Amino acid sequence: MKTINDKVFGTMQYDSSWEKQDNLLLFSKTYSIQVVARAYDEAPITDTQRENYANYKAFLMQNEAEIKQKLQEYCKKTYELENPNLEEILTPTTLYFDRDDSWGVLFDTDCDMENGLAFFIIKGKIEINIQDMFL
Repeated sequence: MKTINDKVFGTMQYDSSWEKQDNLLLFSKTYSIQVVARAYDEAPITDTQRENYANYKAFLMQNEAEIKQKLQEYCKKTYELENPNLEEILTPTTLYFDRDDSWGVLFDTDCDMENGLAFFIIKGKIEINIQDMFL
């Protein structure tokens, strides 16, 4: 397994993408997650991926209420939950940076164990859907 020390991401290992373990603060709780910078054949991390990684914490802080609202609306509609408690039904697992300038957070959920859930930032817009829609 190849290892690099990226100037923004820090130490990353290649295993079908560049990866490392890190912590994510989301909804006032800290989670141990995997950080992934998508790459093929050990291609280098892109400047766009670096820029998105450098800015994701500020984006989450500035947009946390909107992200939470959109996740709750999605869970109400899709999982038919009256008043979903996101901290109980969603567990963030991966902070994912694609090569197309999009990035997002992948969640495990007992409400949909097969597909999971994700929010992605695509062209500055917050999108919510199953993980496969973004990967």
